[in-house]
This record gives sequence, C-alpha cells and structure tokens, in this order.
Amino acid sequence: MNGTATLNQAISDEQRKFLSKVYLQMFTALVVTAAAAYFTASSETMIRLIYGSYLAYVFVVAELVLVITLSAAINKLSPSVALILFYVYALVNGVTLSSIFLLYSVRSITRVFIASALMFLAMSAYGMFTKTDLGKYVRFFGMALIGIIGVSVMNMILGSSLIDWGISILGVGLFAGLTAYHTQHLLRVSADANGSDFYKKHAIYGSLRLYLDFINIFVKLLRLFGRRK
Repeated sequence: MNGTATLNQAISDEQRKFLSKVYLQMFTALVVTAAAAYFTASSETMIRLIYGSYLAYVFVVAELVLVITLSAAINKLSPSVALILFYVYALVNGVTLSSIFLLYSVRSITRVFIASALMFLAMSAYGMFTKTDLGKYVRFFGMALIGIIGVSVMNMILGSSLIDWGISILGVGLFAGLTAYHTQHLLRVSADANGSDFYKKHAIYGSLRLYLDFINIFVKLLRLFGRRK
C-alpha cells in the first residue's frame, strides 16, 4: 500500500495521461486484432480466399512491412498517421492470427487469452514498481530474441515438435521479461511527457511494443497449453 501511494504521488498528471494513452491504444489494437481474427475465421469465403491461395503469405509480408515502417519511421510520421498504421497492422495481424480458430477450440483460446492477460499485467506491474534497473538486461533480451528467431527459422525445415516446445517456453520467458522492461522504460520516458507530437508518437511506439509483447506471450502459451480441435 505504501509503495502504491508513493508511486501515485510521484506520478504527475502528464505522466498519467501519457501512460493511460499507451495502454488505451494497446487495448484498442488488441480489440481490432481479436475482431479481425474472429470475423475472418467465421467466414468460409475469407478462409478459402486466404488459406486456399498464396494470400496468407501476402498478409505475413504486409505485417512485416508495416511494423518495420512504423518502427523505423516513427519520428518522421505525424501522430495521426503513425496511429493509423498501428491499427492497420493490428488488423492485418488479426487476419493472420485467424488460423488459431481453425486449430484450437474457442474455449481453449479464451482460457489462454485470460492467462496471457494475467501474466502481462503481472509483469507490467513488476516493471512499474521494481527498483531494479531492467535496462541492464537489454543485451540479453536482444541476443535471446535473435536466437529464438534463428532457431524458429531452422525448425521450419526440421519440423521438430520438441524444438517448437522449447522455443515456446523460452519465448514466454523472454516476452514476459520484455513486458517488464518496456513498462519500466515507458514510466521513465513519461517523467518528461507533455502534449507534444514527440511524446504522442512515443506513446504509440510504446503501445506497439507492449502489444507485440502480449501477442507473443499469447501465441506461445497457446502452443504450449492450447487444446487442438
């Protein structure tokens, strides 16, 4: 209670506005993704159109282009354009994630989503309250991410379920850690936050980072604990 009170007293109104905007934008993106995934999976026409052709690969490439563009050009874009690109990315990601409804039961997806949300909230709260400087682990996070991507690409050829399990377990730990780090980083950035375009765009980029952390936690937990149809 004392720690919470101290934190609340230390956070200014501008910080609250900044952090509230970050989480609201992230939540909105998740809603867009969930709606797009459910709508796509519920439409036989969409399923045949996407998974009956090479269109699925087009969406995957579009995802990569959007997230790279948004990350690399965030400082050059206006806040409104950056936010639109973020939500477009969330929409496209929802279409590609629609396959989970074909592989897993809705009940299983719902349970894993709730578990992912609880884990995300716990790690975000840890990042908010911990006195440990999580920035010292950035190099480790980066190496772990590169390693996971490399092994994932290799396993696309090998097709080993054991390696896939290992990747998922490590991935959950990695993105849980990144959630805490990104939260702590945003808390520090918010200390100087104001209503300028610079901080509006920083809030969007922060929302994107947390969104990606959550999605990765969810997908990897689903691979580990999801009940297939």
